[in-house]
Amino acid sequence: MTLCARGYWGISVEGKENLALARGCVLAPVHRSFIDFLVVAAMVPAGTKLNFMAKDSLWGWKPFGDFLSAAGCIPVHRGTPDRAAIRLSEEVLRRHEPLVVFPEGTRRSGERIGDMHDGAAFLALVCGVPIVPIGIAGSERALPVGSKIPRPVRMHVVVGPEIVPGDGLTERQTPEEASSRRTRPSRRAVGELTELLRAGIQDAYTRALTGLCRSGGDAPVSSDR
Repeated sequence: MTLCARGYWGISVEGKENLALARGCVLAPVHRSFIDFLVVAAMVPAGTKLNFMAKDSLWGWKPFGDFLSAAGCIPVHRGTPDRAAIRLSEEVLRRHEPLVVFPEGTRRSGERIGDMHDGAAFLALVCGVPIVPIGIAGSERALPVGSKIPRPVRMHVVVGPEIVPGDGLTERQTPEEASSRRTRPSRRAVGELTELLRAGIQDAYTRALTGLCRSGGDAPVSSDR
Protein backbone atom coordinates (compact mmCIF):
# COMPACT_ATOMS: atom_id res chain seq x y z
CA MET A 1 0.00 0.00 0.00
CA THR A 2 2.80 2.42 0.85
CA LEU A 3 4.61 1.58 -2.39
CA CYS A 4 1.45 2.45 -4.32
CA ALA A 5 1.19 5.75 -2.44
CA ARG A 6 4.82 6.64 -3.20
CA GLY A 7 4.35 5.79 -6.87
CA TYR A 8 1.05 7.58 -7.33
CA TRP A 9 1.92 10.81 -5.53
CA GLY A 10 5.07 12.87 -5.59
CA ILE A 11 5.80 13.00 -1.85
CA SER A 12 8.85 14.92 -0.69
CA VAL A 13 9.81 14.78 2.99
CA GLU A 14 11.79 17.31 5.00
CA GLY A 15 13.09 16.53 8.50
CA LYS A 16 13.14 12.73 8.43
CA GLU A 17 15.92 12.83 10.99
CA ASN A 18 13.36 14.00 13.56
CA LEU A 19 11.50 10.68 13.53
CA ALA A 20 12.06 8.82 16.81
CA LEU A 21 10.61 5.55 15.54
CA ALA A 22 12.98 3.12 17.24
CA ARG A 23 12.30 4.55 20.71
CA GLY A 24 8.56 4.71 20.35
CA CYS A 25 6.78 8.01 19.88
CA VAL A 26 3.50 9.71 19.12
CA LEU A 27 3.38 10.94 15.52
CA ALA A 28 0.99 13.88 15.36
CA PRO A 29 0.11 14.98 11.81
CA VAL A 30 -2.12 17.78 10.60
CA HIS A 31 -5.39 16.37 9.22
CA ARG A 32 -6.73 17.76 5.93
CA SER A 33 -7.68 14.62 4.00
CA PHE A 34 -8.68 10.98 4.39
CA ILE A 35 -5.40 10.00 2.71
CA ASP A 36 -3.20 11.58 5.40
CA PHE A 37 -2.67 8.18 7.02
CA LEU A 38 -1.32 6.86 3.72
CA VAL A 39 1.04 9.81 3.42
CA VAL A 40 2.43 9.15 6.90
CA ALA A 41 2.84 5.46 6.13
CA ALA A 42 4.61 6.26 2.86
CA MET A 43 7.21 8.55 4.45
CA VAL A 44 8.58 6.10 7.04
CA PRO A 45 11.17 3.42 6.20
CA ALA A 46 9.85 0.25 4.60
CA GLY A 47 8.95 -2.40 7.15
CA THR A 48 8.21 0.09 9.93
CA LYS A 49 5.20 -1.00 11.97
CA LEU A 50 2.87 1.94 12.47
CA ASN A 51 -0.17 1.99 14.72
CA PHE A 52 -3.03 4.41 14.15
CA MET A 53 -5.86 5.74 16.26
CA ALA A 54 -8.99 6.04 14.07
CA LYS A 55 -12.69 6.77 14.59
CA ASP A 56 -14.68 3.66 15.41
CA SER A 57 -17.26 4.31 12.68
CA LEU A 58 -14.69 3.05 10.14
CA TRP A 59 -15.23 -0.41 11.60
CA GLY A 60 -18.89 -0.35 10.51
CA TRP A 61 -18.24 -2.69 7.58
CA LYS A 62 -16.67 -5.81 9.06
CA PRO A 63 -14.26 -6.69 6.20
CA PHE A 64 -12.83 -3.16 6.27
CA GLY A 65 -12.78 -3.18 10.07
CA ASP A 66 -10.84 -6.45 10.06
CA PHE A 67 -8.37 -4.91 7.60
CA LEU A 68 -7.91 -1.85 9.84
CA SER A 69 -7.32 -4.00 12.91
CA ALA A 70 -4.78 -6.13 11.05
CA ALA A 71 -3.02 -2.94 9.92
CA GLY A 72 -2.53 -1.81 13.52
CA CYS A 73 -5.44 0.63 13.80
CA ILE A 74 -7.11 1.25 17.16
CA PRO A 75 -10.82 2.20 17.11
CA VAL A 76 -11.68 5.29 19.14
CA HIS A 77 -15.18 6.29 20.21
CA ARG A 78 -15.14 10.04 19.80
CA GLY A 79 -16.91 12.40 22.18
CA THR A 80 -16.24 10.49 25.39
CA PRO A 81 -13.11 9.13 27.10
CA ASP A 82 -12.46 5.73 25.51
CA ARG A 83 -10.62 3.73 28.16
CA ALA A 84 -10.16 0.68 25.93
CA ALA A 85 -8.53 2.78 23.18
CA ILE A 86 -6.30 4.51 25.73
CA ARG A 87 -5.21 1.17 27.18
CA LEU A 88 -4.36 -0.27 23.75
CA SER A 89 -2.50 2.91 22.81
CA GLU A 90 -0.44 2.78 25.99
CA GLU A 91 0.46 -0.84 25.26
CA VAL A 92 1.69 0.16 21.77
CA LEU A 93 3.92 2.91 23.17
CA ARG A 94 5.26 0.69 25.94
CA ARG A 95 6.37 -1.74 23.23
CA HIS A 96 8.39 1.17 21.79
CA GLU A 97 6.29 1.27 18.64
CA PRO A 98 5.19 4.52 16.94
CA LEU A 99 1.55 5.54 17.33
CA VAL A 100 -0.10 7.94 14.88
CA VAL A 101 -2.65 10.28 16.45
CA PHE A 102 -4.43 13.10 14.62
CA PRO A 103 -4.81 15.73 17.38
CA GLU A 104 -7.37 17.74 15.40
CA GLY A 105 -9.65 14.73 15.70
CA THR A 106 -11.25 15.09 12.31
CA ARG A 107 -10.48 16.65 8.96
CA ARG A 108 -10.16 20.42 9.03
CA SER A 109 -9.55 22.99 6.31
CA GLY A 110 -7.40 26.09 5.98
CA GLU A 111 -3.85 26.96 6.91
CA ARG A 112 -4.37 27.51 10.64
CA ILE A 113 -4.33 24.89 13.39
CA GLY A 114 -7.16 25.62 15.81
CA ASP A 115 -8.36 23.72 18.84
CA MET A 116 -7.05 20.20 19.34
CA HIS A 117 -7.88 17.14 21.41
CA ASP A 118 -5.46 16.38 24.24
CA GLY A 119 -5.10 12.62 23.68
CA ALA A 120 -1.67 12.85 22.05
CA ALA A 121 -0.26 14.93 24.91
CA PHE A 122 -1.87 12.69 27.53
CA LEU A 123 -0.38 9.51 26.04
CA ALA A 124 3.05 11.09 25.66
CA LEU A 125 3.07 12.17 29.30
CA VAL A 126 1.78 8.87 30.64
CA CYS A 127 4.23 6.75 28.64
CA GLY A 128 7.18 9.16 28.72
CA VAL A 129 7.64 9.29 24.93
CA PRO A 130 8.23 12.25 22.59
CA ILE A 131 5.63 13.71 20.26
CA VAL A 132 6.62 14.43 16.66
CA PRO A 133 4.57 17.16 14.90
CA ILE A 134 4.03 16.61 11.18
CA GLY A 135 2.83 19.02 8.52
CA ILE A 136 1.33 17.61 5.31
CA ALA A 137 0.73 19.98 2.40
CA GLY A 138 -1.13 18.89 -0.72
CA SER A 139 -3.28 16.05 0.61
CA GLU A 140 -6.35 18.28 0.66
CA ARG A 141 -5.96 18.80 -3.10
CA ALA A 142 -5.22 15.13 -3.66
CA LEU A 143 -8.52 14.08 -2.13
CA PRO A 144 -10.84 17.00 -1.27
CA VAL A 145 -13.92 16.51 0.86
CA GLY A 146 -16.60 14.84 -1.25
CA SER A 147 -14.17 13.29 -3.73
CA LYS A 148 -13.80 9.54 -4.11
CA ILE A 149 -10.89 9.25 -6.52
CA PRO A 150 -7.49 10.63 -5.39
CA ARG A 151 -5.64 12.93 -7.79
CA PRO A 152 -1.92 12.36 -8.54
CA VAL A 153 -0.61 15.67 -7.18
CA ARG A 154 2.60 16.62 -5.42
CA MET A 155 2.74 16.70 -1.63
CA HIS A 156 5.34 18.04 0.75
CA VAL A 157 5.75 16.75 4.30
CA VAL A 158 7.67 18.47 7.09
CA VAL A 159 8.59 16.47 10.19
CA GLY A 160 9.14 18.93 13.01
CA PRO A 161 11.55 18.50 15.93
CA GLU A 162 10.28 16.16 18.61
CA ILE A 163 8.59 17.60 21.68
CA VAL A 164 9.82 15.87 24.83
CA PRO A 165 7.18 15.81 27.56
CA GLY A 166 9.65 15.71 30.46
CA ASP A 167 9.36 19.43 31.11
CA GLY A 168 5.60 19.10 31.41
CA LEU A 169 5.72 16.79 34.43
CA THR A 170 4.65 18.10 37.79
CA GLU A 171 7.34 18.58 40.42
CA ARG A 172 6.19 15.48 42.31
CA GLN A 173 6.45 13.16 39.31
CA THR A 174 9.59 11.47 38.08
CA PRO A 175 9.83 10.10 34.51
CA GLU A 176 9.54 6.58 35.99
CA GLU A 177 6.33 7.54 37.79
CA ALA A 178 4.98 9.12 34.62
CA SER A 179 5.43 5.77 32.86
CA SER A 180 3.41 3.95 35.51
CA ARG A 181 -0.20 3.02 34.89
CA ARG A 182 -1.00 4.22 38.41
CA THR A 183 0.07 7.80 37.75
CA ARG A 184 -1.78 10.23 35.53
CA PRO A 185 -0.55 13.72 34.55
CA SER A 186 -2.38 16.81 35.74
CA ARG A 187 -4.80 18.62 33.46
CA ARG A 188 -2.46 21.58 33.50
CA ALA A 189 0.48 19.50 32.27
CA VAL A 190 -1.66 17.96 29.51
CA GLY A 191 -2.98 21.38 28.49
CA GLU A 192 0.49 22.93 28.34
CA LEU A 193 1.87 20.07 26.25
CA THR A 194 -1.14 20.22 23.92
CA GLU A 195 -0.46 23.90 23.30
CA LEU A 196 3.22 23.19 22.60
CA LEU A 197 2.11 20.53 20.15
CA ARG A 198 -0.36 22.88 18.47
CA ALA A 199 2.44 25.37 17.89
CA GLY A 200 4.72 22.62 16.61
CA ILE A 201 2.16 21.32 14.13
CA GLN A 202 1.42 24.85 12.97
CA ASP A 203 5.10 25.50 12.31
CA ALA A 204 5.51 22.21 10.44
CA TYR A 205 2.35 22.76 8.40
CA THR A 206 3.30 26.32 7.46
CA ARG A 207 6.74 25.14 6.35
CA ALA A 208 5.17 22.30 4.37
CA LEU A 209 2.82 24.69 2.55
CA THR A 210 5.72 27.00 1.75
CA GLY A 211 7.87 24.12 0.50
CA LEU A 212 5.06 22.81 -1.69
CA CYS A 213 4.51 26.23 -3.22
CA ARG A 214 8.21 26.61 -4.01
CA SER A 215 8.30 23.22 -5.70
CA GLY A 216 5.42 24.05 -8.02
CA GLY A 217 2.93 21.95 -6.11
CA ASP A 218 -0.03 23.01 -8.24
CA ALA A 219 1.23 20.82 -11.09
CA PRO A 220 0.05 17.20 -11.19
CA VAL A 221 2.66 14.48 -10.79
CA SER A 222 1.76 13.02 -14.19
CA SER A 223 3.09 16.15 -15.94
CA ASP A 224 6.64 15.12 -14.97
CA ARG A 225 6.33 11.61 -16.37
